[in-house]
Amino acid sequence: MTTARRLFFALWPGPEALVAANAAVCRLVPPGTGRPQRPDQLHLTLEFLGGVPEPRLGSVLEAGESVAGLATPFEIALDRLEHWQRPQVLCLTASVVPEPLAALVRSLRSALSARGFDPENRPFRPHLTL
Repeated sequence: MTTARRLFFALWPGPEALVAANAAVCRLVPPGTGRPQRPDQLHLTLEFLGGVPEPRLGSVLEAGESVAGLATPFEIALDRLEHWQRPQVLCLTASVVPEPLAALVRSLRSALSARGFDPENRPFRPHLTL
């Protein structure tokens, strides 16, 4: 039986942004109302792949490497607080997606598709799960 790994591409905040994000988690998730994310788990998902069989890991890495140099710096304002019913999570979301981030996600989805993966059809919604 082939083992599958649950994979996703994400951006991880730098030290300064991580401190600010963790402070937001502490402020927005009162004690006893849920299980807040650990600070080391805070990230902005670019593309969720789900279970990927071990033999396909090379293709995932190739897709990531093919877009690694395409990213340009950007700033994102996570300015909305949302509760997502289905997964039962609290998220900070962005009302505006910076074009460099949208372009990176489009490139990543295209690279994954070219390697036989089925990327998301839904519009990209940057979020930080709290």
